[in-house]
Amino acid sequence: MKYVTITVLLVLAFLGLVHDTQAATYYSIQPAKEVCTSILFGQDGGGEYTLQASDPGEAEGNPWIDNHFTSFVAGPDNIVSVPVCFSAVSRALGDEGNIHITVSTPRGNISYDYGVCVAQYSDVDITEGAATGSPCDVMGGHTDLFSASFTQPEMYARPGESAVFNLILDSSTDMTVSIAKASGDVQMRASETYAQLGGGQQEIQVEVNAPSAAGDYPFSVSVNAEGCSIDDCSRTVDGILHVADASATPKAGFFIWLSPKTKSITGQQSTQFVARVQNYGEGQEVTVMVTADEGLDTDFSPYTVFIEKGQSKSIPFNVRPSENAKASYKITAVAQGKDGTKRSAKSWLTVDEMVADADKLGQDDFIKKYNENGGASLEDWEELESLTGNVIDNSDIVFDEPPPGPGLWVYIIAAVIVAAIAIGGFIFYRKYQQTSSEQGPTWEDLGVK
Repeated sequence: MKYVTITVLLVLAFLGLVHDTQAATYYSIQPAKEVCTSILFGQDGGGEYTLQASDPGEAEGNPWIDNHFTSFVAGPDNIVSVPVCFSAVSRALGDEGNIHITVSTPRGNISYDYGVCVAQYSDVDITEGAATGSPCDVMGGHTDLFSASFTQPEMYARPGESAVFNLILDSSTDMTVSIAKASGDVQMRASETYAQLGGGQQEIQVEVNAPSAAGDYPFSVSVNAEGCSIDDCSRTVDGILHVADASATPKAGFFIWLSPKTKSITGQQSTQFVARVQNYGEGQEVTVMVTADEGLDTDFSPYTVFIEKGQSKSIPFNVRPSENAKASYKITAVAQGKDGTKRSAKSWLTVDEMVADADKLGQDDFIKKYNENGGASLEDWEELESLTGNVIDNSDIVFDEPPPGPGLWVYIIAAVIVAAIAIGGFIFYRKYQQTSSEQGPTWEDLGVK
């Protein structure tokens, strides 16, 4: 784990540097169509920003993207949104390419990795690590059976205090998921260790205790579908707790997050997203607006609220496809302060992602059955993915913490009971037996510190 001094933390907080863990974004694009995103200049301090793209199609005279070089002077008070569009024009089904973008900022370089696959159905996936290998294969082996994300992945606390991260879980498929600590040198506990999905959004509070030493403390929480052994049934949610004394209170204005980043639904139904605004600067009015691609309706109306320094506001809203089509839609949330400062965040909703991924895997029989039944169960998808080899390989997994199950205290109590029986203490035996039957598992019992 990397520690920083309070001085460095102050600088980072002032400049408003908020970086995500290295991740790759993959797009399935239908032939002759395009999909666009944007990269923000200005969040890494004031000065010159330069975008350079490595595009395998450029040398062939048929580029995947429309923006290979851009330069602007920007800063925290002058955020510039640079559009980048990925095109499948003049390309055939099965064509694919990996695109790497490097943005030079006043504080160093930031990398963005993308994979593009020309396919019959549109889809968007975000995975850990750089984009390598076949984008079509990667997307076929990555399906959002459920979404799991923190509404605010970065929070601040003083030494010895705690911060509560809100974990949002949702799925169109019925399943039970377990929640446990995956990594991090912090103590944490969750309000629930199991959740039943398939009936609407579920929110779990994860309380993280700040260590006594100042620094940045990354951690992760694992969410796993019970009784399922494929990669799609496991998600890791990353967070970071910034710990500093009172003099290092963040002064970076406000930020906005939109969760989840990607989400899949079955058919034409309504589903919920959450926009969250955290204000680190002086209190001011902030107006939040949400827009969606054509074909996706939302009940969100422009919302203005005064947010005090150090306070936050979560705004849930619903979206629903206007027609029953297998497609992906971009959702954009923009927050604008009364001082003119703007921040934005994006998410993606895919309708019937199982069909899009089964098509990449050549599983026509599954698609036929899915269309006839109006969806598929977790067991149906697990069977398909098992046939294609996308099964979790536990031999490569090293657990920092024991997996969910009875903790050490269970065995200690059992030993005491046995000892009590051995000495004929029937009354004591009854007492411990009753205690054992009344207590349920806790976060610590599941091997989480």
